[in-house]
Amino acid sequence: MARLSTHFIISVLCALLFISTPTNGLTSQCRRRPTGKQAALFIFGDSFLDSGNNNYINTITLDQANFWPYGETYFNSPTGRFSDGRLVSDFIAEYAELPLIPPFVQPGIEYNKGVNFASAGAGALAGTFEGSVTSLKTQLRNYKKVEARLRSELGDGEAKMTLSTAVYLFSIGTNDYISPFLTNSTILISYPPAQYVEMVISNLTTVIKDIHKRGGRKFGFLNLGPLGCLPGLRILDPQGHGGCLEEASALAKLHNEALSKLLPRMDKHLEGFKHLLYDFKSSLRRRMKHPSRYGFREGRSACCGTGRFRGTFSCGGRRLVKEFQLCDRPEDYVFWDSYHLTERVYKQMAEEMWTGHSTHPYTEYAKLPPIPPYLQPGNDQFANGTNFASAGAGALVDTSPGWVISLKTQVSYFKSVEKELMKKLGDKEAKKLLSDAVYLFSIGSNDYLHPFLSNLSLLELYSKEDYVEMVIGNLTTAVKDIHSKGGRKFGLLNLPPLGCLPIAKPLIPGNTSECMEDITTLVKLHNQALPKVLQKLEVQLKGFAYSIFDFYTALSERMDNPRRYGFKEGKSACCGSGPYRGVANCGRESVDKYGLCDNPSEYVFFDAAHPTEKANQQIAKLIWNRTTKNAWPYNFKALFEPEYAKLPLLPPYLKPGSHSLFAYGANFASGGGGALVETYSGLEVDIKGGRKFGFVTMPPIGCLPYYREINNGGCSEEVSAIADLHNKAFSQILRKLEKQLEGFKYSLFDLNTVVSDRISNPSKYGFKEGKAACCGRGSYGGIYSCGGKRGQEEYDLCDDPSEYVFFDSYHPSEVAYQQIAKL
Repeated sequence: MARLSTHFIISVLCALLFISTPTNGLTSQCRRRPTGKQAALFIFGDSFLDSGNNNYINTITLDQANFWPYGETYFNSPTGRFSDGRLVSDFIAEYAELPLIPPFVQPGIEYNKGVNFASAGAGALAGTFEGSVTSLKTQLRNYKKVEARLRSELGDGEAKMTLSTAVYLFSIGTNDYISPFLTNSTILISYPPAQYVEMVISNLTTVIKDIHKRGGRKFGFLNLGPLGCLPGLRILDPQGHGGCLEEASALAKLHNEALSKLLPRMDKHLEGFKHLLYDFKSSLRRRMKHPSRYGFREGRSACCGTGRFRGTFSCGGRRLVKEFQLCDRPEDYVFWDSYHLTERVYKQMAEEMWTGHSTHPYTEYAKLPPIPPYLQPGNDQFANGTNFASAGAGALVDTSPGWVISLKTQVSYFKSVEKELMKKLGDKEAKKLLSDAVYLFSIGSNDYLHPFLSNLSLLELYSKEDYVEMVIGNLTTAVKDIHSKGGRKFGLLNLPPLGCLPIAKPLIPGNTSECMEDITTLVKLHNQALPKVLQKLEVQLKGFAYSIFDFYTALSERMDNPRRYGFKEGKSACCGSGPYRGVANCGRESVDKYGLCDNPSEYVFFDAAHPTEKANQQIAKLIWNRTTKNAWPYNFKALFEPEYAKLPLLPPYLKPGSHSLFAYGANFASGGGGALVETYSGLEVDIKGGRKFGFVTMPPIGCLPYYREINNGGCSEEVSAIADLHNKAFSQILRKLEKQLEGFKYSLFDLNTVVSDRISNPSKYGFKEGKAACCGRGSYGGIYSCGGKRGQEEYDLCDDPSEYVFFDSYHPSEVAYQQIAKL
């Protein structure tokens, strides 16, 4: 794939500076649906990953979880996992279409899909809980036994392939740093913190190198969580205030810094070494600090245990303290017991590991790390971007003045970044970066909501049209300012149906269903003005290219038809109080008691004004790669990625203003056009001087969803036979032309076979459905009604077009086209 563009995104919600980075090899491996034989998964570490090894060794109950209530949520019985259900590694195995990976010491297991060597209580140092656990060194020794058995059973060649394609997952170090605080060990007195951390990292390095020497290439690591803030260590706070045990957290911080430096060195020095480092610390800290944001009620205390924070490690009553308390709903808690997390947290983390950071959909699709806030201390490198966002900001300086960072100020921050880039990269490289960038805007919502929520009389001073013109004018100024600094590619979201948000509906006294029309009128005026100003800028500004996403329609559809998109509730928020939970007090008990739904993924709105992650994820997919129904004149992905020939997207020949791009080519194609003049009326093209030609054969026309619909699910053999005759005749005529026409060169692509293969074997290519269309009506989506503008207004639309070979009754989905283009 071509090099990704750099991206600047300036918006009320996010302001990202995206800069190209190499795609991490392991991340790519994880994201792809396996085709053919799956990679095995070998797991090393401690209780965060132990699936039951300690059930079989001579140890103490402090290091075991093979008793109730462990395992109650998913397995309905204890398995040895330190959680109420499954662990991160279990979900990773599921996403990779592997079975649950068995513990090494479980009798009678097969090794070809992977093995779990992790042992609760284990550390990288042999002395950590020595005698009660399986240390990392011993786990490595067990791995070597598995390697020997695989070579014996599979032969050297296949065993080598299994080991080199496998993924090796590690979570190790936690016990090395917390054991001195939980025991009477004096080891931390013997070594300064930096030296102690170096010992841990050194042992881990030795294991990695040994596995690499034996063929391992792809490694995944979890860094260490905020150890001093675990419930079991909070109770050790010497101040007695329930704060974090800072000495433990400081060691974890040193470890994480060392690990993040070690792995890039491994990339350079070990042949074929690829790694993923998951930021377990930040992910856990976010959930501890803002539990309601992730669907939890409690982020500091455990579900199961005793005492303050339930930090006494007594869950199950089989340890030193026999009494324990157990919460009613583990899914409301971040922590399951004094040290370990609930299944719900592990699932969220596994999804983040698998797909990329879930709260940054643009960075996820662009294969970039999460982008830090511009004002975050220490964020001065900008190599991976920066985030200028300020909740509540508007295009107008008077929107929430003094409380937010206005658009004007965000642009001034961008100019500071520009200067810093010029200084660090030099003028030439900085200019290239700025011109390749994509600038994303989502601005205006607060300008129109703020007067109604704050009882301001601002709107009485201007007509609606004049007020909208002020907002659009400030946005235009920002765009022109960035263009003057080299920006060329801009993505913009129009405004959502603000008057119908949960926060707006309660503004109508006694309202039961109506939207706030005064706000809706302003939104519609804004959305009408935005595309007009962009079209003008396209003419006025050199090289200006843009994509505008119809956020209004996308969100309205989900609010009006939630079940169609996998939701249960489209009008009310998951978190808040009052009618529609429209009072914006989510997470703010001091204001008024708020309600929190059990499952945010069932709701379109998380709080009074913002969509849930699930809704945001769906919208991000539309922004990234959907058709011109949602984004025009291009989809957002087109701005991010120069395609294979490194040409701009070729506009339709008849599009006004497209003649300036004729140097790159032109697109004369017409939907419904044929070779015969009688086919829907024709367009004749006289090609003068052409020498190089590309052609595609006819696809298996008789097997398109349209023909399946009228043939009770079968292909139309008569139509398919005509396509076969055409393809044979066409290849013959091309061979004749090659002899007759001077300099004639051609490529004929076998579209028939490629599409047929995907129809017959969809899962082989990452699809779920090969015969039916994503959009249309009927048993196979074969009634050509997609969009409701072809004589039949009703149509069905799937949730995820990327799972389908066909988008509508006749045409493939973008993912299918992308695969075909690569071939």
